[in-house]
Amino acid sequence: LALAFCLTMMPMAAMAEEAGGGNVSAAGGEQDHVHAVAAQTADDGTTSGAETAGGEDGNGSENCTHAQVTQNADNHNYYCKQCSEQMFVQVETKTADSTTTSYGTDLIAAMGAAADGTKITLLADINNTSKYAILTGDGKTVTLDLHGHTINGGWIRVGIDRNGDNYNYTSSILKVVGNGSFKMDGEISVGYSATLDLSGWGGGENDTIDVVSLRESGQTVNLESTLLVGENMKGTIKHLFFDKWPSSGTRSKLNGGTYAQISVAQTDSEPFGRLLAPGYAFQYTDEAHKGEFVEYTKTETSPSNTIFNVKVVKCPHTKVEK
Repeated sequence: LALAFCLTMMPMAAMAEEAGGGNVSAAGGEQDHVHAVAAQTADDGTTSGAETAGGEDGNGSENCTHAQVTQNADNHNYYCKQCSEQMFVQVETKTADSTTTSYGTDLIAAMGAAADGTKITLLADINNTSKYAILTGDGKTVTLDLHGHTINGGWIRVGIDRNGDNYNYTSSILKVVGNGSFKMDGEISVGYSATLDLSGWGGGENDTIDVVSLRESGQTVNLESTLLVGENMKGTIKHLFFDKWPSSGTRSKLNGGTYAQISVAQTDSEPFGRLLAPGYAFQYTDEAHKGEFVEYTKTETSPSNTIFNVKVVKCPHTKVEK
């Protein structure tokens, strides 16, 4: 499955640089305290995060708090002033009274340790090949700002935590903002109680997400993943995959976005219009049919329940049937 997203890049000029030897908020946010996130990643991809030991004069990166960072004028990367290690994430955690800003080298650790309200900003491209970055926890909302960067390889799991052969599903919410891409050997998997919010993602057709997979529980009281896109989502999802046709409710009804492929695993054939929010329509983007609208009642059997090269637009109501 392949699917693509788009994110809006924050200009480097807007990022704060070090002045007078003080602490720097690499992504331009305010900060009150600074500490570092340490990675503890198990073989199955589960991750726990913790604060690193050490102080201002830690001699090795394993003991360094990464309390001060600076931007290299030549390559624009961010480095710890104490241990010189490159920083890949900035983590802002808000409380009622202050915002704590930390820096780290590991996206997996940052997502695993993120509390409700945390914002994680990428400071460089991420190599996530064959790894799992997991956000889990009921009622937790975390923002991931791609900040013009790409996550390469691996899987992102939202509201899906694995312990051996057992899966735990939670109502986590991941909000992706800014421009950037997910170029993955896996997918972004959204658990049946979780939400993926892409309404603030993307800066153009070059921002892509390879695969987004939406789940449903199949239980008596059926639960479904929620996907939020909106008219301002400017990226392309290469493959949007549904376990089953979404319910008649409003969850995961599309009201924006561009898609190279949308498919539904369920064998029952349904009109593609069931995927749309009221007042919206699919419009073809390929050269052969560019500008044409997809019939609301259109179904497809070869390949089954799959549609290619479409974007979601407000319906012009040019064809009315009695």
